[in-house]
Parts: sequence; C-alpha cells; structure tokens
Amino acid sequence: MKKAVNNNVRNWNYAAAILKDCLSKNVKTLEQYEASQIEFKNRKSKDTATDEKTEEEKKLEKIKKLEESQRNANF
Repeated sequence: MKKAVNNNVRNWNYAAAILKDCLSKNVKTLEQYEASQIEFKNRKSKDTATDEKTEEEKKLEKIKKLEESQRNANF
C-alpha cells in the first residue's frame, strides 16, 4: 500500500497488481521486494542512459554527414 500511496494511486486494484507482480517474480519478503525495486531502478536508469547516448550518436552522425556533404560540395 505504501508504494501505491507514494505513486498517488489509492485503490485496491493497483495494490493487488503490485502483489501479483511480486508473486510472479517469486518475491516473498520485504528484503526481496526492496532488492527488486533497486534492480528495476538501475535497469531503468541504464536504459535511459542508453537512449540518451543513442540520440547523441544520431546527432553526431548527422553532423558528420553534413560536414562531409559540405566538403564534397566545395570540390
């Protein structure tokens, strides 16, 4: 229920979904739950960093292509 309240969702269906997720992942203790939440946050931040890096790589590729096309136009 604390997670539901922290996420500003105060209904039983949300809390039940959290419990079902724990059961499906075989999480049975508070310590296991807290560890699973830490793992989730780490994966989420890693995925976000990967997405940002990908966007930066795309921008760099565009810049390189633009520079290359300008060099070719000057010849």
